[in-house]
Amino acid sequence: MATYGAKYGRGGPLRAAGHSGFTPIPADFPGQNFPFRREIEGYQKSKFLGFTTSELADLDIISERSLKPSDLNNPILPMFRKQKWQASNNPHYPGQFARLSHQSRFGKITGHNLQVWAALKPVLRLATLILNSAHMLPFDALLLGRRSKINKSRIPPQTPANATSGAVWDPDDFYDGWPLESFTKRPRASTPAHFAEAQVARDAVFGQLNRHIRMRLKDVTDDEKGDKVNGSHGLTTPADRRITIYLNIKDIVILLKSSSNDAEKSSTQWFLAETLVHETMHAINFLRQYEPNPPPIMHEPYYQNNIFTELGYEMSQAVFGGVGEAAVPGYEDYRTYFFFWLQTNYPNIVWITARSPNPVLTYPNPVLEALRYPIPISFFENIFQTAFWESGVRRLGMDILHADTTKYGSRATIKRKGDRRRYDYDFTLRRVRDMIVDENRSWLSKTERVARLDSIMNFNPDERKAVLFGQSLSQYNGLVSDYRNLARLLQRAVWDINAHILNPLLPGPLNTGYDQIMMQDLEKACAAHADMISKTLNMEQPTPPGNLPPTSKYPGDAVPVQAPVPPLPPDAQVARTEFIHRRASLLDWNRAMRRYLQILHEQYQPRYPILGQRLHDLRFVRLEHCRMQLYVPGENDAAYAQEAQEMAQIDTAYTNVHDQAQNHLAEISTAHSNFADVDDAAAFTYYALTAVRAATPPAWGLSKDRRLADADEVIAPLSALHTTVVAQAWKDKVKQFHDLAVGARTRILMEP
Repeated sequence: MATYGAKYGRGGPLRAAGHSGFTPIPADFPGQNFPFRREIEGYQKSKFLGFTTSELADLDIISERSLKPSDLNNPILPMFRKQKWQASNNPHYPGQFARLSHQSRFGKITGHNLQVWAALKPVLRLATLILNSAHMLPFDALLLGRRSKINKSRIPPQTPANATSGAVWDPDDFYDGWPLESFTKRPRASTPAHFAEAQVARDAVFGQLNRHIRMRLKDVTDDEKGDKVNGSHGLTTPADRRITIYLNIKDIVILLKSSSNDAEKSSTQWFLAETLVHETMHAINFLRQYEPNPPPIMHEPYYQNNIFTELGYEMSQAVFGGVGEAAVPGYEDYRTYFFFWLQTNYPNIVWITARSPNPVLTYPNPVLEALRYPIPISFFENIFQTAFWESGVRRLGMDILHADTTKYGSRATIKRKGDRRRYDYDFTLRRVRDMIVDENRSWLSKTERVARLDSIMNFNPDERKAVLFGQSLSQYNGLVSDYRNLARLLQRAVWDINAHILNPLLPGPLNTGYDQIMMQDLEKACAAHADMISKTLNMEQPTPPGNLPPTSKYPGDAVPVQAPVPPLPPDAQVARTEFIHRRASLLDWNRAMRRYLQILHEQYQPRYPILGQRLHDLRFVRLEHCRMQLYVPGENDAAYAQEAQEMAQIDTAYTNVHDQAQNHLAEISTAHSNFADVDDAAAFTYYALTAVRAATPPAWGLSKDRRLADADEVIAPLSALHTTVVAQAWKDKVKQFHDLAVGARTRILMEP
C-alpha cells in the first residue's frame, strides 16, 4: 500500500492499487504530463472543497517538514491538572478504536498515562493561555455583560425539524417559564478598570469550576450513565453535582502514533485545545445548577443578535476568527486528520441545521453560505511558541490569532428548500480559489502604521519586539501566498510549452517565430522556479523586515542595494524550519527541466546558436544556481539522494586523481560518463569531473591537448560559480575544483 494510502485509507481513481488519491501530484515539466492528473485532481477537489493536495502543500497546509517543538512552560489551570483527570476508563471499549484504548501498546489511555500526559501538556498549556486571555473577548460579556429576555416574536411558534429528537416545546415556556436570554458586550470593556473587573470575575468562575469539574478521555462508543460522545470531539455533562468534560480518545491516539508527523500532531493538539476551551464555555453555563434557585432547563444565552446559541463556537469565533473543523478523507478506515479548516462566518446555516436543544430564533435571516479557509502549518507551529504569546499576543492583542489563515478559501452556498423555519436545505458547493481574507486586522494595521514611521528605535524593547514580531508574521504569510502564485505561474508556463510541443498545427520544431515564444515560456518557468526557491529560503530563515533578498538574483541581474537591518531578537522571530520535502520536489523539477533543456540544446545549437546559447545559460547557469540554493553538501544528504550521490562520486574522483599509487583513470572515466554526459546531471558535476580529468597525470594516457582543453573549459565557469553561490560549503567545494583545474593547466603547459 502506498504511503498516503497506509495513513489515510484507500480511495480515488487508483484505489485498487492501494492509493489514497491524496498524494500531491508534482508539477509538470516540458514534455511530460502526470498520468491520471485530471482524474486524481478532480477527486481531490471533490474531497477538499475545490483544493488539490498540491495546492494545499504549496500553501503550507499539509507538510512533512519537522516543526519547532512547543516551548510553552506556563502553569496549567488547576481545573485541568493531572489530579482532575480520571485515572481509569471502562474496562471494555467495543468500538473500532478498542485496540487503541484499554489494551493498546500505549497502555491505558487516561490522563495518568505518562505518554498521554506528555502529549496533553501542550494542549492544556495552550488552553490555559487562551482562557486566561479571555477577559479581552466576548467572554467578558458572558461574565459581566448585560442580559435581557429574548423577544417573544423571535421564538419559533412550533418545534422545528432541527430540534433534538423527541423535543416538544411551547413558545410560552421559553418566555415565561424558563426564559431565553441574550447577552451583549459591556460598553468600554477595553478600559483598564474593566479589564481588572473581568479578571476578578474570570478567576472566581475558574475557582468555582475547579471545585466541581472532572476530566475524562472517552472512546467514541463508550457509554456510561447515558453520556455518549457519539463521534464528537468533546462533550460536557452535568450529573451528580459534578461537571464532566470529555475529550475523544481517538484524537489523543493521533498524538501517540509514531506514524503521525509533526504537522499532524501539532494541528491536532491545537484542535484539542480549541475543543477544551469550547467545552469549558459549556461548563461555565452549567455552573447555574449550583445557584440557589437553578432554572429547570439551563439554556445557553444567545450572544447579541444571533439566532443560534452555542457558547463553545462563540468562543472559538472570538479567539480565532472562526471555528476549527477537521478535514477527514471520509473513508471508514481513515487513520488521522488531513488538515484543518477555519469556518469564519459563524453562525451560518451549517450550524443552524444541526440538531440542537435550543430554539433557532426566527429573525434575522440566517447566513446562507459557509466560508472555509485551510489553516497553515505555520499557525500551529507559532501558537505553541512562548515568543508568539509574549511578543505577539501580549503586545498586539488577541486579534493576532486571526491573522495566520491562508488567503485562499472555499465558499459553500446553501439553497433554501421549502419552509425556512423547517431548516431543510440543499447544499450547493461553489468553489472559490482566490478568496481574500480581510487583512484590516487591528494588530496588522498597528504594525503597518508603525512600519511607516521613520524609525522604531525610539520604542522601548518590548514595543520594538512586538512590532518586529508582527512584521515577521505578516512577512511570512505574504511569502506563503507568493509561493502559491509562483507555482501557478510556473504550471501555466509549462502547459504553454507542452501545448507548443504537442500541437500538430504549429510549424516544425525549428521555426524561429514560435521557438522564440517557447523560449520566453522556458525562461518564464525557470524564473518562477528561481523565485519559488527564494520564497522557500525566506520562509525558512527569520529574516528581518527590509532584509529580504531580491528575487532572481543571478549573474547579470540588477541587484538593488539595501541597507542592512539589525537581526531580529530570538523572541521576536516566527518559528521556522527547513522545508525538506518541498526542496526535494523543487530539485526533482530542476533535474527534469535540465534534462529537457539538454535535449533542446542538441536540436537548436547546430542551426540557431543564439537560441542554443540561451538554452545553455538556462541549464548551466540559472538552474545550477537554483540547485546550489536547494542542496548544500553535507546537509540532509539522506533527503536529497541524487545530489548526494553525485557529490560522493565527485569526491571519490578527486581522491583518485591525487592517488599516484595506481592508475584510476578507469574509475574517473566511468564517473565522467555516468554523470557528466547524462542529460540531467548538474552543471557543477560536469565541471568538477572535467577538472579532475584535466588533472590526471600524463602517464595515465590522456593526451595533452585533451587535458588542456578540459582545464580551459571549466576554469571560467567555476570562477563565476564561486562568485555567485552563497553557501560557504559550496564556495569551498567550487574553489577546490577551480584550484585543481588552474594547477592542472599550469602543469600541462610546462610539459614537454
